[in-house]
Amino acid sequence: MGDPEAFRVLLVDDDVDVVACIKDFLEEVPGAFEVITAHSGDEAFLRLVGFKPDVIVLDVDLPDISGIEILNPIQDIHPNAHIVMLTGCATSEQRETALRQGAVRFLEKPLELLGFRRLLQELGTKSRTREASGLEGGMDILDLVQMMFLCQKSAAVRFTFGRRRATLRFERGELVYVDDGSLTGEKAFYNMVLLWGEGRFYTVSEETAQLLERNNWTPTDCLLMEAALLRDHAVTNAPAAPAMEPAPSAPAEPAPEAPTQILPEASNTQKLSPRGLRDLLGQLMDGEGSQAAVVVDWEGFVIEGRAHSGLLPMETIGAVLSASLGSTQIIGRELRVGGGNLVVLEFERGNLLARPLGTHGILAVLVSPEANLGQHRCNIMKLAPEIEAAL
Repeated sequence: MGDPEAFRVLLVDDDVDVVACIKDFLEEVPGAFEVITAHSGDEAFLRLVGFKPDVIVLDVDLPDISGIEILNPIQDIHPNAHIVMLTGCATSEQRETALRQGAVRFLEKPLELLGFRRLLQELGTKSRTREASGLEGGMDILDLVQMMFLCQKSAAVRFTFGRRRATLRFERGELVYVDDGSLTGEKAFYNMVLLWGEGRFYTVSEETAQLLERNNWTPTDCLLMEAALLRDHAVTNAPAAPAMEPAPSAPAEPAPEAPTQILPEASNTQKLSPRGLRDLLGQLMDGEGSQAAVVVDWEGFVIEGRAHSGLLPMETIGAVLSASLGSTQIIGRELRVGGGNLVVLEFERGNLLARPLGTHGILAVLVSPEANLGQHRCNIMKLAPEIEAAL
């Protein structure tokens, strides 16, 4: 057990000499830092199991994965930790993406170690202040926006609910930017009001906030009023609970239907039965090299899945999809290239192809490394509208 007053730092870099140099320098001051090291993304997650860092120093180019790709999953585990990105060859795109996703600094090697140590001390203090501030949870999105509006605050905020993550920006209390991973602007806000519960939230750096360009022009007082009406309507129209002892002669009255969509949307598509959804996933399984086909919601929970091997962990696929694709949607919009239509995650012994199904969830197919990805892309794009209609 280390000194409880020492700032806890996780160093993640595949350059063993760089890690050793930084670690030795930080530990020159007795009792100031407790330093744990890792040399890959996988090793970093193993270290996080038993170590709660105040600051994480994360190299961009790791041997198994980009440090930017694991920014959000790390924040899910330790939302109070401040993350500093480190690279030997930076690009402006990498810098902007990392800061948008929650990194507080983006530094280039070689480091000026004395200034770096002061930075880690400063961030460690802020991390512990954030942890003690009580801002982690106990408030839903409607309460958060109302609080910021009444206090006339200017800040950018990360809000997490389960595996979902949203980014919001306020200017003197006005909500000017919202992105919940699947929607943006006022639609994202109403989506969160109806479907998200109490979550965690924390402010992000001013440098990050300046990158979030306005995507909502609806006055916040109007948003709050409409959101309150939507929530009241959802509660009022929820399915009625069955009576304890219904009178035998009372005529049966159908319970009012719960709303199935966030916003009004005309559709003449006949919804398919669960059997129809399984059949559609079965068609995706017919492709050469297919190992599994699954539909999950945006929290990562499995709606329906098919696999050639019953041993495949569908819940793990769901967790990977919700974390990766939700972040991809936010990045795409903030880079002004739009949301992701199809994402391919390449692993050593397989590839995972994922496509968003609007606000309903995510469709994914796990295939072998030798599979024809072009053929699977075509099959997914062809069947996705039918699968979305079944949800």
